[in-house]
Amino acid sequence: MQILSRFNFNLRFVKLVVFLSGFCPLLLVFAQNTEAPEAKKPLTDTGLWFEVGVSQPVGEKWSVDVSEELRFDKGGQHLRSAYTYAGIAYKLADFVSLQAGYRLKVRKTEHLQNEIRFGPTFKTRVKPLKLDLRLRVLYKHEFAKPDDAADSKHLRAALTARVSRKKWTAAPYVRTEWLYALSYKGQFFDESRWQIGVQYEPFKNHSFAAYYQYTANLNDSPLERKHILGFEYGYELPNLVTKPPKTKP
Repeated sequence: MQILSRFNFNLRFVKLVVFLSGFCPLLLVFAQNTEAPEAKKPLTDTGLWFEVGVSQPVGEKWSVDVSEELRFDKGGQHLRSAYTYAGIAYKLADFVSLQAGYRLKVRKTEHLQNEIRFGPTFKTRVKPLKLDLRLRVLYKHEFAKPDDAADSKHLRAALTARVSRKKWTAAPYVRTEWLYALSYKGQFFDESRWQIGVQYEPFKNHSFAAYYQYTANLNDSPLERKHILGFEYGYELPNLVTKPPKTKP
């Protein structure tokens, strides 16, 4: 039994090392690009974000996800943009899944942006925490800009630490996210986000979340700082593929 328990501990430790190794290279790159843009007084704003999402499981491995998000700025009084997302996810193993999706951003009637995103999500558990590392490659095309400035490519890395207990219906969490520009003439990192919130699941298949987020734009001059209060609702539909009932021999 001691040998088995040591093996399980070592396996969890290896998973944790592999999990964190995906985030550490980005921190190293950030350390090499600390030069700030031209110093000007940062612009500060507050905003409200609202998101509603629906997930459709298909068997044990696949799921289809759609969501709609509205973002308000200028103290939450002005609708800045709307996001419509549709994507699929495939569960490779208990600790890793792959996602791919398309998102349409609408900002005023003359400003549309296509966005294609794909990448893995890694999950592990270090009691009482659940850790999620989400990596996404983003390709954006904006209709309203000239051809030479229409496309942009980013790598997004988000690390979430969530406190999870079996008897708890609410799970507090903290999250940090960094947007790394793969094609840009300025600084490499475009934006950083720091978030603290709580996710609440009062009923089966229903989830609510509320959070505070501090966003810092790292490339624009003057820099932008945003304080955001966000609310999310998610619903998971019944699985399209149900397991046949077990029959007694």
